[in-house]
Amino acid sequence: MKKLAGLVLVVMCLCSCATGNQHPQVRHPEFTRQKVVQIYLGMTPSMIEALFGLPDVTSTTTMGAQTSQPWSALVYGYNVTPPMPSTLGMSPNEVSNIINAGTGGRGLSPVFNTFYFTLSTNPPTLALWDVRVAY
Repeated sequence: MKKLAGLVLVVMCLCSCATGNQHPQVRHPEFTRQKVVQIYLGMTPSMIEALFGLPDVTSTTTMGAQTSQPWSALVYGYNVTPPMPSTLGMSPNEVSNIINAGTGGRGLSPVFNTFYFTLSTNPPTLALWDVRVAY
């Protein structure tokens, strides 16, 4: 009986470890529905940081380089792991249905949020927000 109890305990520990690896820690859990709806053009970098924390990547680039009106941009990049259903205000089934429809059943994918601030104003202001899902 003691051997069986010990075996059950070992199996339970192994299962809990395996389950923990299937759901990676959420990166940037700040990206909730309540915060995302607050984004608007003209926000400053510090306003974005107040909502979502420091970006994973910052850089500068020239936007519209092949046009007659190129502009310099400060770029903030956030690599967000798949959000948990509760942060979206949706049930797990709703999120699963949306994700599976969009990914052909492959499951959750990382989301990349990129903010482009025009450097022609002081302070820089948000001119473009790009959201991409990696498949």
